Amino acid sequence: NLKPNSQLLQTFPRAPGSYPLTEINLASNFLGDKGVCCLVPVIEACQGLQRLILRDNGLRNGTVELLSSKLVTHSSLCVLDVSSNMNLHIPAGMALLDLVTKNPNIRRLGTTRTRISEALRKKISLVVTENHRKRGAPHVRHYNLIPRSEFFEAKGAFDKLDK
Repeated sequence: NLKPNSQLLQTFPRAPGSYPLTEINLASNFLGDKGVCCLVPVIEACQGLQRLILRDNGLRNGTVELLSSKLVTHSSLCVLDVSSNMNLHIPAGMALLDLVTKNPNIRRLGTTRTRISEALRKKISLVVTENHRKRGAPHVRHYNLIPRSEFFEAKGAFDKLDK
């Protein structure tokens, strides 16, 4: 019997069957293994998902192994972060190495502050670097900012309209 995570619920679309999410960022939510395992079908359904951030969620090897096996065929995911999950060891690292080898779309993978060996993390990094070289950098949202003076000029005009 799991209680829904309020931050996670806010990211989901209201209409059933509609999953246009491009990013799920659950950093430091401590979903744990059960919470992330419940999330796997949602991740599979979100075929436009590009970034999955699970940093600092108390994950263990089995959950990362399950998640990695499901993400092997995910066509749009290019960023995965499982950093700061201190219970991740060699089995999780091997699953992640298999994932980035079989899914060349993965071009960024965060594994810092885990107990995955440095040698294994280096192997993962080499494959991710090669994926990045072949496919290019993952698309990251860029915001076109206006100069500060223009912002305050526009803000002043709107403030006058509000009076």
